[in-house]
Amino acid sequence: MSKGVRRQREPLSDEEIEFLTHLANGNALARQRRRDRERAARQPPPDPS
Repeated sequence: MSKGVRRQREPLSDEEIEFLTHLANGNALARQRRRDRERAARQPPPDPS
């Protein structure tokens, strides 16, 4: 097995770049929402006075 031998790949098309961008943004949004939910769960409920 040779090390460092990589197949050259064609550049991504605009559609592929757009798809990957949407995918990454969706993942980031899901992580942020999860963090927000976890943070809210750790905080005590507001005082109802």
